[in-house]
Amino acid sequence: MRGTRRGRDEVGVAETSPVSKRSRTHQPQVYASQDHSPGRRSDAQAAVDFGTPLSMLRHDVGDLSKEIEALDPIICGVMTMEQAQEAFDTFFHHCHRWAPVLCPRTQTSAATIRRACPALFISVCCVGYRFTSTAIPEAHRRYMALISLLDHSLSRLLLRPNMADVTLDHIRAILLYIQWMPVDNIGSSARSTRYNAISAWSMLGLAIRYALFLGLHQDAVLPFKTNSSETPTLEDVGRLRVWINLLTCDAALTLLSGLPATLNPDPVVAVADCFKSHPSATHPDDTRSPATCELVSILKRAVKSSGSPSARSLDAACLRQVNLELDRWEATWNPVIGEQIQHYQMPFTTLRSYRLSINSACLSPLLRPSGGPSQISIHVLEALEVSLHTAALTIFALSEQSRHQLWGNYTAIDSFPQGRYTPDMEAINRIKYSVDSTWISYSFATIFLVLCYKGNIIDENLKILALCHNSADLVTFPQRQATSSLLSRLLSLAMQIFDLTSAGVLVHLALDQKSLLSRVFALILGDARDNGFLCETPATAPYWDREVEALFDSMANSMDLSWCAE
Repeated sequence: MRGTRRGRDEVGVAETSPVSKRSRTHQPQVYASQDHSPGRRSDAQAAVDFGTPLSMLRHDVGDLSKEIEALDPIICGVMTMEQAQEAFDTFFHHCHRWAPVLCPRTQTSAATIRRACPALFISVCCVGYRFTSTAIPEAHRRYMALISLLDHSLSRLLLRPNMADVTLDHIRAILLYIQWMPVDNIGSSARSTRYNAISAWSMLGLAIRYALFLGLHQDAVLPFKTNSSETPTLEDVGRLRVWINLLTCDAALTLLSGLPATLNPDPVVAVADCFKSHPSATHPDDTRSPATCELVSILKRAVKSSGSPSARSLDAACLRQVNLELDRWEATWNPVIGEQIQHYQMPFTTLRSYRLSINSACLSPLLRPSGGPSQISIHVLEALEVSLHTAALTIFALSEQSRHQLWGNYTAIDSFPQGRYTPDMEAINRIKYSVDSTWISYSFATIFLVLCYKGNIIDENLKILALCHNSADLVTFPQRQATSSLLSRLLSLAMQIFDLTSAGVLVHLALDQKSLLSRVFALILGDARDNGFLCETPATAPYWDREVEALFDSMANSMDLSWCAE
């Protein structure tokens, strides 16, 4: 821990964290090493500490080694160390880039993490094991047993924590849980994902509390400030990685759920250059993170300017300003990131998710099946145009055809190439390991296009009907679409993406989302398919309108994510 802390992040907490108030003679004994197993008795815990009223009442928590052993998947016979290392290898080779919160230099050994932090060990195993082949015997049973152990391990951090539990590694364990939430009852009709706003928000709150208790909101940034007299260490890089991941999770939940943000990204943005150029930083992973923090900062400014607690309820002026800032961000970071990161990877997936979420929020009255306003304001039309283009790009980015010219050339819907779109398998094999929120964004983009067509807002080629002088020759709902239409080609590509991503893996949110997409497509565009293209003219039963309206209200208002788990 650092000595003097300067500045204050806008997190609504005291200047100094409870931990930082404690005597320097006690602090290293509790927090000096991440290898100190949580629950083991520390001599510092037996000392009387007059720092806070609660600290005076703190007593010996006893030896929890027996409980830790009871939650160890190796001792319990759930998996072998070889299987655990395979899960770790899967995580670091494929998943880490989507949430770079662990250290790829010091934390890749399953055996080391098992000794250092059992909760983090189980958490990494659960994420890595999601992508195990369904053909492996006992895979379903092993995964459910791992989840049970993880539940017990994390619940103790909420219900029966002690001072030794307040560590970076426990924050990491919680962050991995939030971003790759378990799926219950796999292999049965009762299968269900846990991914919803209340669950993610509650667990993120616990991680933030732990981080603030550690003083991470100050200590993570301080070593990277230009006026700092000390050179940042590998441990400093690790702390900032954790804080950045907390910031980005906070922002993602703000957009997905409509709930207000908690953390202030500006101090991290100020030290981004120092962080990504540090010798201990890894590239491109530690380049993506500061870029994403700048996106979070853009959201924060928009919310502050609008006076609204949510980025999903911006006025016309704020919406135009945030779109301009997002354009500038893209122009700035394209040359910085360069060819290292394709546009189907973070932070560009994050950029499109932010754009679509912010711009589509004002379209709820326009898209309701019960009838939108007769007159559409200019700023709503602008938001609709941005939303349509962004939603189409979100899907198109995973096609082979997206590589046929520079990405910057796809500046409008008219610039999309003709012909059938085929999945880019290199892109699919990368993005299949991404965090759950990525698949919520893909589902949202796909369903958004369908609802725009169903609401007679656009034609089959995504042209806005309100801007067409003569719509007599345009194909609109409920007319039969041509298989060559842009909407049909994008929807066919989307279904192939979800099919390929979830094929053969044990647990994937795309598998759960696929059933939702199939129902929506059948509901609005018909059941029959010809070589993967939707082609039958749908019926227009009133109850379909009610179901579609309920679906969009759930998506647009977004106070929970129940629509994504239906």
